[in-house]
Amino acid sequence: MRVTNGMMINTYLKNLNRNMGAMDASQEQMSTTRRINKLSDDPVGAIKVLTARAKLSANDQYQKNIADAKYWLSQTESQTLQINEALKRVTELAVNLGNDVYSEEDRQAAAVEIGQLRDQIITSANGSFNDYYLFGNYNVTQRPFDAVPADNTTTPPTAAKVLFNGVDLLTTQPGVVPTEVRHFEIGFGLDFDVSIEGPHLLGYGDENIYKMLDNLYQAASSKDYSGDKIRQMISPLRQAQERILAVDATVGGRINRLEFMEDCYSMDKINYTQTLSDVEDLDMGEAIINFSMMEAVYRASLSVGGKVIQPTLMDFLR
Repeated sequence: MRVTNGMMINTYLKNLNRNMGAMDASQEQMSTTRRINKLSDDPVGAIKVLTARAKLSANDQYQKNIADAKYWLSQTESQTLQINEALKRVTELAVNLGNDVYSEEDRQAAAVEIGQLRDQIITSANGSFNDYYLFGNYNVTQRPFDAVPADNTTTPPTAAKVLFNGVDLLTTQPGVVPTEVRHFEIGFGLDFDVSIEGPHLLGYGDENIYKMLDNLYQAASSKDYSGDKIRQMISPLRQAQERILAVDATVGGRINRLEFMEDCYSMDKINYTQTLSDVEDLDMGEAIINFSMMEAVYRASLSVGGKVIQPTLMDFLR
């Protein structure tokens, strides 16, 4: 086969361009510090990199959701603890009132304090997180609880009312009030419930905490004061306190689970980051050596080119 000068030049240029391409790819790796910059560099490795990045992105979002859920539950716990402390103080006052250890002035002062604690419970039940009410069930953007104390000075006396989203809890049975849980996505297809239903927190009917405290306030401030009547109210108050403590235990258990999930995601982040580093990161020392070798090959190619490209008639015509 006859080898022409044009064939030799084309072969030389093709090899020279290939050497330039290899040197350019090596230079790109060093400038980005990544071994894989496009899919063709390593198809299998590129898939591993994309998978690891997707996992890390989802991991970060789940950790943010867990942080929000923990803060929601922490706020919930803070409000329920306030209610528990109020009940604890009211129970102490009720015991003293029932034992007739207070003078008339002390009894009236205790009645005023009970009235303040009664109203404080509604304030705590209307606690919020990021402008969302913690115990509002489906209605988290408007204050869920409104209360009107009884007034025995009127004829006939007005009864106490505790409204939850417009529904009177003192005359409503459980299950009537619409509910909707507040949840955060803490995993793929895993929704975590952070809600404590408002009616369950304060209770229905005679078990309603506000009504118990209002009845105690009316009994303590009444002209027909009776220590026996006060003593009958102590046991329901303690039962209400036990219910609030059970809510606190539920909230604490949920926080513990979130912390466990948070630890798992922290370990997953370390593992995925290590996988990403193993597949994608460039060994800079090795890359510099490879680039130096490619540069030497390219310079050698240029030197050989002067010998491969033979002079033609045009060179002599110049």
